[in-house]
Amino acid sequence: MAHGAHKMNDTEYTAAGNDAADSPAIPGHNCDGCVNYTLCHPESRKGSNRPSIDGPQEEKKMTVVMLADGFEEIEALTPVDVLRRAGLTVRTAGVGGRVITGSHGISVACDMTEDEVRAEEVDLLLLPGGMPGAKNLDASPIVDRLIREANARGGRLAAICAAPFILGRRGLLSGKEATCYPGFEGELTGARLSSLPVVTDGNITTAKGMGVALDFALELVSVLLSDDAAKKIADSVQKQ
Repeated sequence: MAHGAHKMNDTEYTAAGNDAADSPAIPGHNCDGCVNYTLCHPESRKGSNRPSIDGPQEEKKMTVVMLADGFEEIEALTPVDVLRRAGLTVRTAGVGGRVITGSHGISVACDMTEDEVRAEEVDLLLLPGGMPGAKNLDASPIVDRLIREANARGGRLAAICAAPFILGRRGLLSGKEATCYPGFEGELTGARLSSLPVVTDGNITTAKGMGVALDFALELVSVLLSDDAAKKIADSVQKQ
C-alpha cells in the first residue's frame, strides 16, 4: 500500500487528507516512532500535525502532483510519500475527475480536481509519466495554464519519464539540461540532453523513469528544503 494512503478496495487508494482524530488508524498498532506516520494518522496528510524531519518549517511549500488517467503510479506516489515525510504539504489533483486510474489499474482518490488548483498557491507542479497519462496531461488546457503560470512566476516544475516532453513542447527546456525516458528526447525542444538519471537546471527538475522515482523525490526535497533534509529521508528509508 502506498504510504499516506488507506486501501479503499483491491485497487483504489486515496492520497486525500481528512480530519480524523489523532489516534492510530490501525487497531492495536503502536505507532510510536513508526515511519508510516501518515498511515496511522490520516490527519497528518494535511501537513499540519506531522513534525518535519528537520522540525517545524517557517514556510509551508505547496506541491501539486497532477494525475491523469494512465499515469505511472510509482512515479506519482513516491514523491507524494517522500515530500510528506519531509514535512511538506502535497496535494494530488485529478485531470477530468477526482478518482484517477493509473497505467497499472490502481485508482487514486485525489485531493482535488484540476480546476480547483490555484496557481498562485503552488510552489512545485509535478508531472508524472506513464502512458497515456502524460499525453492526457499534455492535452489538458488547465494543466497547460498551470504550467505556464508556474514558470512565469519562477515556480518549480518537475517531470519524470515521458512527462518532460510536456515541458519541451512548450519551449520551457530550451537551453536547460534535461533528461527523459529513452525515445522522448526529440520532444525536449532546445534542451541540452543529460545522461544523468535526475537533473535540476534552474527551476526545472527532470528524471528518466520509474526506476529512479526515489532519487527524483529526494532531489525535490533537496531543492525545496536542503541536501541535509534529503539525506535524512534517504537514511530513514534505508536507501543504499
